Amino acid sequence: RYRLVFVFSTPEDNVPPRSLCDHHLPAFIDMFDQMLERVVNGPGFLDMRGVDAKMYLVLSLRAFNRGPPMIPHNSPCSEESFHISVGERLGLASWIRFKPHEKFHMSEYLQCFVERLGYQL
Repeated sequence: RYRLVFVFSTPEDNVPPRSLCDHHLPAFIDMFDQMLERVVNGPGFLDMRGVDAKMYLVLSLRAFNRGPPMIPHNSPCSEESFHISVGERLGLASWIRFKPHEKFHMSEYLQCFVERLGYQL
């Protein structure tokens, strides 16, 4: 079950009169909340969430203060590769720096990363 939190703001010089906010804003928020709850927790969405639970990948990147991000390497060992023991059970024990002498582009990295995992985008 999803819970949604809706947060918005307006510039101070565009704030509607208080009487408008007192009556209409709470009604709008309640109506919006009910509509979203029906959609997000509806039967079609529940089925889709079940499928999605088996079909996603989480990729976490941090600041690259020690060079470009790592990417799985096809060859088991080389001078440029690093052994990452955590990846052994997935067949991803050998990693290299992604294009260390070129400008980093996230789209290229993701494309290459997904291909190294055996998928096509």
